[in-house]
Amino acid sequence: MGHEDKVSLVGALSSHGALHAPKFTAKAVANTVWALAKIGVLDAQRFIDALSHRAKETAHAFEPPDVPKTLWSLATIGVKSPERKLIEVLGNRAVPYAKNFSSREVSDTLWALAAMGTMHLPLVQVGLLCAVFKCESCAPATRCPV
Repeated sequence: MGHEDKVSLVGALSSHGALHAPKFTAKAVANTVWALAKIGVLDAQRFIDALSHRAKETAHAFEPPDVPKTLWSLATIGVKSPERKLIEVLGNRAVPYAKNFSSREVSDTLWALAAMGTMHLPLVQVGLLCAVFKCESCAPATRCPV
């Protein structure tokens, strides 16, 4: 499959996905945004907008590890200054669980917020406290005391 064929295929899948995104579960949103980031899709704005909208609607159902994955994916795709409500609902979903995030999930979350030029202060505060604790303890399995 040549480059033009791949671009055409991704375009067709993105158009189709944008139509069906309103039916996606929270898990499907997280996995789809992650997949787009992993394969390097940067030109599917309509699909990314539809997924972002659906993420806002389903944030209450996101599994805690899917929040860092989704934020990282959006930042990797190149989303800048995402809609405030999206960050608010995902951040609010993550804060109660952030103390249980792995070092990777904490760093992915903090990097993603910075890369997108946005902020969710409670999530950043918990993330930074957990990052400091994890670094000082030098024990990868240790969880944040927050």
